[in-house]
Amino acid sequence: FKQKTAYEIMPRLVGSEMCIRDRFGARSLASSMTAHMLFETDRLRGRRITRADAEAMLAVYGDGPAMRFVGDGSAANAAEINAWIGVTLDNYDTRGCGMLALEHRADGVVAGFAGLVHPGGQALPELKYAFRQTYWGVGLATEAAAATLRWGRGALGLEEIIATIHPLNLASRRVLEKAGMLYRGSRLDAEGDEEPWSVSYTHLRAHETRQDIVCSLLLAKKKGGGGAGVGG
Repeated sequence: FKQKTAYEIMPRLVGSEMCIRDRFGARSLASSMTAHMLFETDRLRGRRITRADAEAMLAVYGDGPAMRFVGDGSAANAAEINAWIGVTLDNYDTRGCGMLALEHRADGVVAGFAGLVHPGGQALPELKYAFRQTYWGVGLATEAAAATLRWGRGALGLEEIIATIHPLNLASRRVLEKAGMLYRGSRLDAEGDEEPWSVSYTHLRAHETRQDIVCSLLLAKKKGGGGAGVGG
């Protein structure tokens, strides 16, 4: 089944000069630095993807077992990777964001990828991430997710960011919740109906409290509605 989970994230005020560090050690890099290096954390550097990253992308997205909860659950081939890189390069020009390569600072290897995308042309930017299995289980996904969200809020000025995951992907659910996201309910399709295999999360917006979120969910449930969220 192609099951998904939707998340949202709020904006926060961050500085616009020098480097900005969050509680996960993420730093948004000032515009005076290289345009390709967009942020760094204690263990990762996030930079724009180039054609030279095709082999690393294939190592991540061509791993069948690792792709169980990604997209339609199938591994990507070299042709699909090359096409995806082309789309990503176009996204940098048209949207200012896209997937990023995540270099492990200790060994220089591209350990995985993360970024903000608009699947199917959807309105809201969506967080995506994936790592080589050899880098699983050490907290890099949480580090990357938090840094990517901070980059979206700070450098790009985004007010809402969502993410969609398979609801049985408990590891990714923990990652997103550690990055500050909250459960919101079932995700709705374009017609306003609940999708059969989706749940939704949200992060507090600047003017909201956790009590506001809980009250809005209870009110929606009494009215027969579901949680908010848009994804692809």
